[in-house]
Amino acid sequence: MLVSIKKRNAPSVFIGRSPITKSKDLSVVADYYEKDGEVFLIAAVGPKWMDYEKNIKFFKYLRDEICG
Repeated sequence: MLVSIKKRNAPSVFIGRSPITKSKDLSVVADYYEKDGEVFLIAAVGPKWMDYEKNIKFFKYLRDEICG
């Protein structure tokens, strides 16, 4: 499956239908990071009422840890 996550300074958030789950009942927070020629795609899948703020903060933390 090919998923398009745009390179931004924040993770992509899909509420309901997403290119990853195709479910109207799930949400996805996803981001990708590049370091030393490697690409990392990380996604959190959960209910539509997930704690978006907490997950976005965690993804930003991952970006800092992976990319420096």
